[in-house]
Amino acid sequence: MQDTQDHFLEDRSAITPPDNQPAKSTKTVGFALAAIGWILAMVTCFLPMWVVTTSSESTTSIGLWMVCVKQSTGQLNCQFGLPLMGPGSSKLKNVYFLTLCSIVMPLEMLTDYFRKSNGFIYITLCIRIKASKRNCIIMCGVCSIIAGIFLVIPVAEIAYIINYISKFYPTYDHYSGASIYIGFAAAALYGIGGVLLCCACRTEEGQ
Repeated sequence: MQDTQDHFLEDRSAITPPDNQPAKSTKTVGFALAAIGWILAMVTCFLPMWVVTTSSESTTSIGLWMVCVKQSTGQLNCQFGLPLMGPGSSKLKNVYFLTLCSIVMPLEMLTDYFRKSNGFIYITLCIRIKASKRNCIIMCGVCSIIAGIFLVIPVAEIAYIINYISKFYPTYDHYSGASIYIGFAAAALYGIGGVLLCCACRTEEGQ
């Protein structure tokens, strides 16, 4: 009798579905990368170092919401505003719009993940849509990829403008600030995290 029970248990263990640990690990890494990308996107948005202009008398750091001028004497003056929205810069409105969108979309994604909504995903416009857990993860991955695209567009545009100004207006030294490089890194993490989330779901489907 005991031998029969042992044989039955061995047969059941043989048909046990494979472990999903690799897929779970991939999802965890994907969400972690997307979360780090979101933090870096926040730093990119609020750090006033998109454009840096230097002269013999001062150094000016321009961000989306602030301008800081450091005099040669060491005095630092900062002023809030929309420095990239000055006269003749109406085309740069998309820089503000896309940068903010790149922060809002992953915020919804990360909120849904940590809330563990059990089959519901929340869209930016607060629309509640019933979906399977797998589709929720795929949606999170797609949102992360789109957020990376939204972020890389304004960052690349400002970098191109800085390069153009440096060539044709050499009176002042213009160069990309730390926010530009952080933005590129954040966009890359967004994309890699989103791809890993989508790949994790395909791995689970295959298993």
